[in-house]
Amino acid sequence: MAARAENPIADHLSGDPSLEHNYLVGLTLRACEVARTAAAHAADGIASNAPSLFLAVDECEKELDALDRELDERLTHALGAGPDTQRRELLCCMKFMTDLERIGDLVSTFASGARALGAKLEPQDVQDLIRIASVLEKMLADVRQAFSTRDLDRAISVLRADSEIDRLRNLMFVRHVENPEGQPRRPTHSRKHPGAFHGAIVGTRRRSRQKPSRGNLPLRQRPHAAPRPSRQR
Repeated sequence: MAARAENPIADHLSGDPSLEHNYLVGLTLRACEVARTAAAHAADGIASNAPSLFLAVDECEKELDALDRELDERLTHALGAGPDTQRRELLCCMKFMTDLERIGDLVSTFASGARALGAKLEPQDVQDLIRIASVLEKMLADVRQAFSTRDLDRAISVLRADSEIDRLRNLMFVRHVENPEGQPRRPTHSRKHPGAFHGAIVGTRRRSRQKPSRGNLPLRQRPHAAPRPSRQR
């Protein structure tokens, strides 16, 4: 099958009698990595406004769709064989893949909004969006590691990291919508689009540890004069 050649599966097929089960687990792990890569490209794309990075996000989204389809096609047969423990794990893979494919869609929507708005985004919004995508990238890397090694502590750390995305989303929401101090707003282009990323941020945070090196992204200039911050790795 062509998908086997396109999707690297680490060592899950080697020396294991349950080849189909291991192959489907490998597809799921591959999907984790593709979703993580999409989030990384989105963060880099917002920082640099490079069209090639936004296109790379779209390619990741297409690969996630293909992985999801292949898992669906092969899962029914795989569930009819093997012990109960393997069947339970494959059902987990099915749910996992559905969520990862959805994350791919949301990150693609997120990147499309950034590409469309471009320089109209305020510097603080650029910082927060880079931070959100970077936190998501780290969460997805930890999800993959936790699933492949059955690391419960790492899985719990992912759940805790979700609060950072909540915090950043709430800051953006307050800044653009609530304005609790009642201060007059400085008219800007980006405030004409207060909901441009809201749906993607809300959806992504529900499905996906913090990388301090990307948190320090100072931007003090006005939007028309501010260079986009580079992502520090």
